[in-house]
Amino acid sequence: MNTEIQTLNNQTPAPFSHDNLINYGEYKNSNNICLTSEQRYFRGDIPMDKIVGIDQMYGDGTWGECLEGKWLKRIASNLEELRANPEYFLSDQHHNLSFIKVGDNYFISEGKHRSVIARFLAHFNPERFTGVSPLRNVSITEYFIDTQYLDIKRKVDNIAQRYPHLVFKLKHYTSQSEVGFLKVSFKKGELPVSNMYEFYSREEVDHIIGALDNPTFSGKRLSVKPSRNRLSIYDFITYKECLKSEYKNLKQRLFGK
Repeated sequence: MNTEIQTLNNQTPAPFSHDNLINYGEYKNSNNICLTSEQRYFRGDIPMDKIVGIDQMYGDGTWGECLEGKWLKRIASNLEELRANPEYFLSDQHHNLSFIKVGDNYFISEGKHRSVIARFLAHFNPERFTGVSPLRNVSITEYFIDTQYLDIKRKVDNIAQRYPHLVFKLKHYTSQSEVGFLKVSFKKGELPVSNMYEFYSREEVDHIIGALDNPTFSGKRLSVKPSRNRLSIYDFITYKECLKSEYKNLKQRLFGK
């Protein structure tokens, strides 16, 4: 088996050698990814072409740079171990290896050196790894993208275009009852007062979006009752906006458009 993977990669770089391994946290931030509170733990084989990053990595680095030791300081001793005992890297008993999975992407959580070596080893020894991952029976923690939150964000962004005098700010909470999920406020200088704002929970958002999308006079009238401790979303909706909505609904009922 070819174990001189550094030399082989310097002579003929692997196709993925210049691909970046990205920081897990930066991946989530740059792609605006929010996760649910759900987690799934299991063991499985790692598809090498789906490894896109490393958890707890400072900055980005390419696969080739990692192999050369720019980002992985102990790579030299690991390569020596590969030459002395290549069968160790073929074992499916990886006790110090773990990955994070989000969607189809995998991030190395533990075992950075061995994972980088495994990918180059598989590339330069295709006869040994045809249809077989060099990282088998590995511990995986899967997280799930909060698609419901993305849908809410899209709806709020659309509503914001309809109410240019208001500011909408979302803060991701998985809890349904945490007040602070959505903040609605008047823009500075807008009437009635620029510092008027209210926070709403995730479980209230459907009602908030529904009222903003289709405000009614009855909803506005109910909002003026003095017994409320919190601001109703109708405190941010004018009678004029209710009138426009009611007129639109009347046209649809009468003319179907």
